[in-house]
Amino acid sequence: MSDTEIKEASHEIHINNREAFLAGGVLYVESFDDRSLSLKTVMGRMTVEGKKLKIEDFSKAEGKICISGEIDGFYYNEEPREKKKLFERFFQ
Repeated sequence: MSDTEIKEASHEIHINNREAFLAGGVLYVESFDDRSLSLKTVMGRMTVEGKKLKIEDFSKAEGKICISGEIDGFYYNEEPREKKKLFERFFQ
């Protein structure tokens, strides 16, 4: 993805019954095992935690990932890529 595509990419997350985790706006997988996945997304680094985690599908071209297993939670490890000040949002 180019820098322009990254800025315009949508970041979505869907969790189905804590058994399937689907995310868009994923740039790449940094690391993973059956208990934790580290992802770089357009909104910053993200960690998904659980048990028996498995990457079912990952499309770097589309920026989408599907993870199965017992999803315990997820969190962001850093601020979004580009954080704008309040006034910058209104005066562009």
